[in-house]
Amino acid sequence: PPSVPKIVLNNFLRRKLYFQGVPAPVAAAYALTPMILHFSALSRQVGAVGDAGAWAIGRRGTVAVLIATALLMVSPFPTFSSKMFKTSAADSHLRSRGALQRVAKATTVIVLAVGFWKFPFDGVLLLNLGHFVSIPLAAIVYNQFAEAERRD
Repeated sequence: PPSVPKIVLNNFLRRKLYFQGVPAPVAAAYALTPMILHFSALSRQVGAVGDAGAWAIGRRGTVAVLIATALLMVSPFPTFSSKMFKTSAADSHLRSRGALQRVAKATTVIVLAVGFWKFPFDGVLLLNLGHFVSIPLAAIVYNQFAEAERRD
């Protein structure tokens, strides 16, 4: 059987595995971004809404975020899906293939848990930013490399 990296790479090249537009759970996190910015530890250092010279967004910025989120949800932009990391229909993201993978997954979970415990809002902001940056990358991969399913 093919190796796991080859299967995952093949999945990234299959157009039917991409989402069209931003999925609803991600859009919900995008819509909460103005509130998350207000509560993040970062706003304590660079200024919150209403502070002189603050970087955080106010009412107009919140409206812009909500409109942009709505447009991203209904857009035809392809976005990555976690289905791309599965190696078979019965596969699970939680199942480990070896001891090294178990240790790596456990370490990752512990590091993320501590990070989210100490900086919950900043963690969500980083996840939002990561997903937002992946949208143009997904569009490039989808349009340049991915192929539609062939009917034989």
